[in-house]
Amino acid sequence: MTLFASLFRRSSCSVWPVCALALAAALPASAETATNAAPAVYELLHSFDVWDGYNFRHTLVIGDDGRVRGGDGRAFRIDRSGDGFAVLNDFTKRRLGRWPQGQVLASDGKYYGVAAEGGDLGGGTVYRMTPGGKVTLLHAFDPNSTSAGNPHAPLLEAADGAFYGTTNGIVNGPCGSLFRLTRAGEFSVLHPFSHDPGNGCTPDAMKLTQARDGSIYGVTEYGGAFDRGTIYRWTRSGAWELLYSFGAHGQGSHPRSGLVQGADGAFYGITIFGGEHDTGMFYRFDPNTLTASFLTSFGAGGPAPVQPNGELLLARDGLFYGTTMYGGKNESGTVYRVTPAGEMTTIFSFPGRGTQQSVMPMAGLVEGRDGEFFGTTETGGEFNHGTLYRLKLK
Repeated sequence: MTLFASLFRRSSCSVWPVCALALAAALPASAETATNAAPAVYELLHSFDVWDGYNFRHTLVIGDDGRVRGGDGRAFRIDRSGDGFAVLNDFTKRRLGRWPQGQVLASDGKYYGVAAEGGDLGGGTVYRMTPGGKVTLLHAFDPNSTSAGNPHAPLLEAADGAFYGTTNGIVNGPCGSLFRLTRAGEFSVLHPFSHDPGNGCTPDAMKLTQARDGSIYGVTEYGGAFDRGTIYRWTRSGAWELLYSFGAHGQGSHPRSGLVQGADGAFYGITIFGGEHDTGMFYRFDPNTLTASFLTSFGAGGPAPVQPNGELLLARDGLFYGTTMYGGKNESGTVYRVTPAGEMTTIFSFPGRGTQQSVMPMAGLVEGRDGEFFGTTETGGEFNHGTLYRLKLK
């Protein structure tokens, strides 16, 4: 096992754009050729000091009021200009849960999320939060039950009005579960994950996706035939299916984002290992043939993006955007853009360490209505506890 694999194994620490994706046949390309041909304007909006946020692994949310919101460590809100930062709930009441792990804005105008720890049973919680920060407990996980507890992934509000999510389980224990929860608090485990080669293990922080066929698709970081990750499906008829095992020779392994469905019906995602340099790949998965095409290898260093992490974003321009923890001009991480055919471009390199700027993004990007992107970093900033930044393409 590589050093990075040991660090990330069992880590603690749908609306689709209306656009046509022009898919072209292309040979796999290496991200080592990526350039800064389309530079972006970067602005640091806020430096976190631990007391107002930390542990940034989840994509931000833009509320109905246009403000940017986050739910990692603390629930906070900030104006798009960077003014008006406020902690809405600090999750110090253990019964409500500790270590919130990202939020989603639901159709009722409220925010729903999970906390990895705490609750009455100690296995984490699911909660509902008003725009003003009032939290209501919906479910407490029992880590000793089939649900396994320790949720990390954001919830999915499905077409049936219920929320679907995953738990992570515990180190050297259960591999987590897929669950369903109604707004009234009715909870059910749909599928327990396990170390069995025909199952998945450790969905980690990766989101679920409801496809146009109504089925719910997800990935696990481990499990499958090679214990290097899987793609699975929960069908409309209520059946769990293993669709694909990562890790065969020459392929990517250990997915690090949920699946994003393109206009062609295929799914796109990233892995953190595998490829030409064993530093990750961008891939396409066909749900009809159950085959994966690995389109691009992330680079080995220098200006190229290295070790992708965080959710992949399909933006309004029909292209995919994401972040890497390493690589770039300063070896402090990048924002990259990639076409459906796999042509990758580095659009921003984060400033180097010691600059009091953003360093090492572990979360994906969210796109505002005006095309600006917002994201967070794990470290950097005035207090070296992470930042919130804005990025606008020139």
